[in-house]
Parts: sequence; structure tokens; C-alpha cells
Amino acid sequence: MVRSLQGQEGQGASEEGDVTPKKIFQLLTQ
Repeated sequence: MVRSLQGQEGQGASEEGDVTPKKIFQLLTQ
């Protein structure tokens, strides 16, 4: 379940392992 959620949220999150504030900022600036 966790892997599928990471895939839907974004492949970038799976690479870092955790959803960092930096990634959230990148999503907001897209």
C-alpha cells in the first residue's frame, strides 16, 4: 500500500524516501 501511495503522489518522493518540505515547495511552484 505504501509503495502504491508513493507512486501516485510522485516518483520524486520515492527517490528521496520521505516527503520533504522542499518537495512540497516544488509541487507548489509547478
